Amino acid sequence: ARGVSSDTIQKLEREIEWKYYLQGRFTEVREFYSGYVAVFDDESWGYIGENGRYTLSPRYKKAGAVSEEIAPVVKENGQACFIEMDGENYFVLNENAVESGMVNNETFTVKNQNGKTAYYNFKGEKLTEEFEDATPIVNGYGAVKQGGVWRIIDTEFQEISSKRFINIRTDGTGILFWNDRAFAEQEDGFHMIDKKAEYVTDKVFEDAIPFYSNTYA
Repeated sequence: ARGVSSDTIQKLEREIEWKYYLQGRFTEVREFYSGYVAVFDDESWGYIGENGRYTLSPRYKKAGAVSEEIAPVVKENGQACFIEMDGENYFVLNENAVESGMVNNETFTVKNQNGKTAYYNFKGEKLTEEFEDATPIVNGYGAVKQGGVWRIIDTEFQEISSKRFINIRTDGTGILFWNDRAFAEQEDGFHMIDKKAEYVTDKVFEDAIPFYSNTYA
């Protein structure tokens, strides 16, 4: 692939081989991130490390991407919370929380029972208004949906551009920007954008699938 190093290609090949290996053992396998992958064994979700062994055995109704050694999970009783990867400590979300996104700099998204999503911190403080949808803010940027359109925001939850998008493409962990690039849809199709939400190229795509590594497709 043009512009992609051989080390990156080899890393992707190893990750693909490892994922196919796990798919032979489990019903569903999420993306690797931060050294862990969430796996489903027909009944519950758990986490496996790079050594192929359980870090957290299957016991969760939902399981999100691990970051900063913390996993967003939903217990079998429906309680949304975070758990440290050593299994010792839980941080329980508010009683209206349905699920949460991955942690970044101790902030995260929380989807509530009303279907709306907002950003919170581990002090339990609500940092933003509620949105129709929102991505984790990783690699400096994320996106929020309000009024049926997406806006790109920074770590201060401020819009970086007046551009609005019909849709966006995140990777399997929910991350929007990789390699300083993202894909967002306007009326004519998907555009590759930079961190100023400016078009990187004049090419327009019918669809796009970002990798969760340092490249895109």
